[in-house]
Amino acid sequence: MADGRRVLLYFWGHETAPRIRNLVCVDAGDALVWQAELPPSDHPDCFVSLERDGDALAVRTFSGHRLTLCADTGALL
Repeated sequence: MADGRRVLLYFWGHETAPRIRNLVCVDAGDALVWQAELPPSDHPDCFVSLERDGDALAVRTFSGHRLTLCADTGALL
């Protein structure tokens, strides 16, 4: 990622909320750049996998959604 940014998928097991936004991007100083949104739903969910897909990120959720996100902004493509 540009400028020392890192995308982190962190373990969700310690969270108590039903919908856990556990996919973030931080800069070289560990400041939050963006936090990925889950697909709209009333059901519990979280992110479970992440892989680079060219200039994008391919992610999966616990509920089975496969999403493509912009690596620079975290926006859904």
